[in-house]
Amino acid sequence: MLAALTSEADEPDLDINELGGGPIAGSRPQLELQLGFATSDLTGEEIERVRPLCDAAFDRTLDEVRFRKIHDILWTGRGTPIVPPERTRGAIYVVRDPRDVAVSFAAHSDRSHAWAVEALGSSETAMVGAPGVLAPQVRQHLGTWSEHVSAWTAGHDLFPVLVVRYEDMAADPLGSLARLAAFAGLEPPEERLAAAVEAASFEALRAKEEHEGFHERPGPERTFFRRGQTGGWREELAPELAARLERDHAEVMRRLGYLRNAAGAATAHLT
Repeated sequence: MLAALTSEADEPDLDINELGGGPIAGSRPQLELQLGFATSDLTGEEIERVRPLCDAAFDRTLDEVRFRKIHDILWTGRGTPIVPPERTRGAIYVVRDPRDVAVSFAAHSDRSHAWAVEALGSSETAMVGAPGVLAPQVRQHLGTWSEHVSAWTAGHDLFPVLVVRYEDMAADPLGSLARLAAFAGLEPPEERLAAAVEAASFEALRAKEEHEGFHERPGPERTFFRRGQTGGWREELAPELAARLERDHAEVMRRLGYLRNAAGAATAHLT
């Protein structure tokens, strides 16, 4: 939606393979461009240490605000932020019910639901970083679902954070995009917001993947844009796996309104 909103076209029309913005924070080519040598010469810990420095160097070349995607948990193993706070205007943190995350993550990874539930509960979980493989992205540490959410959304004053629930975006995409735009300092007219929502609807994105292809498609027999539903876990996830996620992440799930509290109420406390 942000890519459609900020595109230079009079009528937003997304090329899903060229979304603009800036390179993902874990981009290996971007790191090597700033370093001037191959990241294969560095250990994983060394890469983690230089990433914020490389991001700051890249950001100093910009003359406008850029939206950049990041997967990592906020804090590195050294207890320092993975992004340079002095170069970070703010973060938009999109969160989703971990029961739906588990189903989606399993499908994307072509693994079992049990594997995904285990991954969401492991502090060692990371993306990419297979031994001996130089992927286009470096290893990105995630931690548990609860650790990831808490790190970005609670207990720090490095930069402003806007928390947006996937479920709320699905229910009210126009209102959600208006919030995102205001947080980012954008002032688009309402008709532009509505056009961006339409261009980035799940149905439109899935149709583009089917007809034009998508470079992030996880495999020839699997699609990136799968179902896009909220609460789909009720049909797909085994009750015992859902119960484990509820045990593992009860505190954060309650804070975000995904579990009811002792009084039977479900409340979301969002920044």
